Amino acid sequence: MSELLVDAIYEASVITKNWPAILCRLANLIGGSHGVLVSTTGTKFDWVASSEAYSEIVKHNYRHPEGPNRTRMLLEKKHSGFLTESDIWTDAELSQSSLYQDFLYPRSLGRSAATAIFTPNGDSFILHTDSPPSLGPITPEQIAVLDEYRPHLARAVLLSARLGFERAVAAANALDCAFRSIRPAIPITSGHLNRGIRPPLYSGCEA
Repeated sequence: MSELLVDAIYEASVITKNWPAILCRLANLIGGSHGVLVSTTGTKFDWVASSEAYSEIVKHNYRHPEGPNRTRMLLEKKHSGFLTESDIWTDAELSQSSLYQDFLYPRSLGRSAATAIFTPNGDSFILHTDSPPSLGPITPEQIAVLDEYRPHLARAVLLSARLGFERAVAAANALDCAFRSIRPAIPITSGHLNRGIRPPLYSGCEA
């Protein structure tokens, strides 16, 4: 395990603009270069991706009829480690999946490893790495390497989300004070932020 990568993971927890680089480095561990951190309530999906181009791939994934179900199946496993396609789908299911056969595989994607991280308020995060299927199946040794980093990733994601929430509340409170000084008769509240413990994200979709 690289201590430099561990340090970088914790650094990303407070400097959220560093997450794309972390996602790319995690993908490198399985021979890929794409990754995404997804925040979901179960029906709404937000994310930060390793690149703008891959963010577009993620957007199309969640617009595909099978995309949200792919995430839900991972969440239902409640596994405290990384899983691959073969842990979620059978070979027959993959061969009949239009998401894989018509969208991911033609783009040299779909050889992935992902893990779910759950928060006390019921929201969830997915860390997902992607690589070309031409590399062959992800090996148990590669999963073991990713799993070594998972405790650090889980702590960093939750800290990043918490800090993002606190910054959002502070910004809302500052806006509240400024607004009240101008229009004291019109109250505003930051109560709607209570579910929003998410880092800065590229985009979002609802299922």
